[in-house]
Amino acid sequence: MAESEYLFFARAATPSASKPSLLPQDCSLEYWTPKGFSLMPKYDGADGRSALVWGLFHLLHLFANRSYGIVFVRARSRIVHRSFVFPGYFRFPFMTSSDVQVGDTWTDPAFRGRGIAAAALEEACRIAALSGGLVWYITERTNEPSIRVARSCGFVLRSVGVRTSRIGLRILGAYQPITPIADP
Repeated sequence: MAESEYLFFARAATPSASKPSLLPQDCSLEYWTPKGFSLMPKYDGADGRSALVWGLFHLLHLFANRSYGIVFVRARSRIVHRSFVFPGYFRFPFMTSSDVQVGDTWTDPAFRGRGIAAAALEEACRIAALSGGLVWYITERTNEPSIRVARSCGFVLRSVGVRTSRIGLRILGAYQPITPIADP
C-alpha cells in the first residue's frame, strides 16, 4: 500500500483578517469543552466514539495543554458539522506546547459547500487564540475540499509529510513533516 502524503497548514491562532466566514442563517456555532469528569458532549448526529477517546486523553492529561474542545455547527438542533481542537500529543511531535491542531472534522453531506467548515475553522482559531500558539490543519494531499477550506481561512502550507507507524500500528504512529517547517 502506498503511503499517503499529508499537507501541514498553519496560521496564528487569531480570527482571520480576511473576509469573515458567514454561517448560513439556519445554522449556529457551539464550542464544547470538557468540564470536570464530562468526557464527551451529548451527540445527536456524528459518531461520538472519537469524542470519548479524546475526552480520556484530556482527563488523563495526555495533551500538551488544556485547550481541547469541539466546535459544533447545528442546523436547527441537529449537528451538521464537528471539528475537534487538539493540543499536541505524541502523534504531533512537531507542535509546541501552546499549539493546537484542528482535525477529525466531519460535515453532513447535505450541508457541504455552504461555508460551514470554514466558519467552524474560524471559530476554532478564535478560541485557540487563548493558547497563544499556532493552529495546525493537516489534510491528505488529495482532499481538495479540505485544502480549499484551510486556504480560505488564511492557513499557509508549511510542510508536506507522512503519517508513520510505531511497532507496526498506525494508531500509535505520528504525523511527520518531511520538508522543513519554516517560520510563518
